[in-house]
Amino acid sequence: MPAIPIGYAIAAFALAAGAATAGTILSGQAQAAAAKDAAKAALAEASVRNAESQHAARQIRRRNMLILGSQRAAAAKANLDIGAGSVADFIEDSAIQGELDALAALYSGKAAGGLLAARASSLRSQAKSYVTGSYIGAAGSIIGSAGSAIYISKSPGTTAGTGTPAGGATGGTRAGYS
Repeated sequence: MPAIPIGYAIAAFALAAGAATAGTILSGQAQAAAAKDAAKAALAEASVRNAESQHAARQIRRRNMLILGSQRAAAAKANLDIGAGSVADFIEDSAIQGELDALAALYSGKAAGGLLAARASSLRSQAKSYVTGSYIGAAGSIIGSAGSAIYISKSPGTTAGTGTPAGGATGGTRAGYS
């Protein structure tokens, strides 16, 4: 086997480690950026859901006011006392049910918004994990490449940068290797 100068072997492994390290870190940063973008989108969606639920609640309350007005008008047209008795109870029950509908719309929007905000928080944590993982992966690449360079430097057929086979120009092996 021809001799591989140790300097070349170390340089090759250093280049490989550098490329692997850069690739790992850049990949982690790209994944983190995507997770952060998704978190922003989730927060924006949460805001939209909240605004939609508030609008729905306003619409329900408006519709309820119109219904209550119609009920009062119908009772008055029939010469019924709308201030007491079953007619008043009916109008009050309608008002309560309308408010419950409005509150249900608000709750639905807040619940959806809360889930989206939790998702955004999870995505932000995931983004941090991507960056941390990329640094750990990069460190592993460097350590692995260093270990490979050390292994190659100890292998038969390499010399400490001379470009000659171990044992000199006549061939042979280094001491301790068969």
